[in-house]
Amino acid sequence: MSVEILKILNLSSAVIGLFISIMLFARSYQNQGGSRTLACFLLCLLVYPMLGYCYMIMKSPPLILEIAGHCLILLYGPFVYLLIKQLLNEKLEKWQQYIHGLPFLGLFSLKYSGVDTQTWYLYFVFFTLILGYSAFNIFKLYQASDDIKRLHTEYKNTTFYWLSFIVYGIFALTLLDIIIIGMWYFELNQLDVVWEFMSIMLCLYLLAIAGFSIWRPEIFFSKQSHDPIELTTNDVQEHKEKRRELELSETLAAQLKSELNLLMQKKQVFLDNKVTLSSLSSLLSISTNQLSELLNVHMQTSFYGYVNQLRLNYVLDRLNDPKCSLPALDIAYQAGFNRNTFYKVFKAELKMTPSQYKKQVDKFDLATS
Repeated sequence: MSVEILKILNLSSAVIGLFISIMLFARSYQNQGGSRTLACFLLCLLVYPMLGYCYMIMKSPPLILEIAGHCLILLYGPFVYLLIKQLLNEKLEKWQQYIHGLPFLGLFSLKYSGVDTQTWYLYFVFFTLILGYSAFNIFKLYQASDDIKRLHTEYKNTTFYWLSFIVYGIFALTLLDIIIIGMWYFELNQLDVVWEFMSIMLCLYLLAIAGFSIWRPEIFFSKQSHDPIELTTNDVQEHKEKRRELELSETLAAQLKSELNLLMQKKQVFLDNKVTLSSLSSLLSISTNQLSELLNVHMQTSFYGYVNQLRLNYVLDRLNDPKCSLPALDIAYQAGFNRNTFYKVFKAELKMTPSQYKKQVDKFDLATS
């Protein structure tokens, strides 16, 4: 590839990536999965095209940019970890997010201050961090294989689905970086060719992420209807209670009902798509029979009816929030819904499809603004 084409590719990647990063930060999403993490990741990736462009137009690039390029691989693992957390709806405190950037800042500071970092123990720490994060993230994905499968089968046309491909892409970038570092360390031939190939791949990857951040991934999939008319469900049928004497007095039932509602309000247990009658009864420190009685007899509902109603309320709150521009299916995924159950419950409760409801809300917001 000619030098001029490489210049254009690097410069355009940097400019577009910067523009998309600013847009991701500026747009008023409310708790959108991975949006801010993705924006930070894009900003970090800009180092490579900027570095490549500087190498082609000047003898030596800015020192701060060159050092950042050498250390950037230490951020891949943390970004993958944070994105996986977003995919699985697992929240982290801000300080817990920032702490993952300390290895990068530490190595950057050492290099910038002129400390010799080409020592065996620093190399050991360097590769231990890279491989350790990679192994842990792979293990995390393996642990969440059921959730990932659910994402890839039920929620293909969602933000969370294409975020998973960004995660896989970072794994590929990590592998490429390790190969280049290894070739440089052992002074192998063809390093320039491999580096040029990686630069091109990075630019294309950055442009792809930027494009996906703006244009939703439906362009890559057959446009499935988000509002099927006829719905089937494989929901687990609730076990009917056997006739037995009631275990809970009215006073105790009222107390447990208050505790249950408080638990759902504070911890939002219903967002966990794996929540069961057994796990919920454990949180309340009562037996499954007692919880079943509480729901069926004293609250006149069922376990799945209760949980799905809370999930539906969560979805409706988000759809009614003008600051939230997530599609209904993205919110349903966050709420812990099975895809088919979501459409079934929504239509049964509101007598309309999610898209019809969203259009109604948008019209009302427009009329009142």
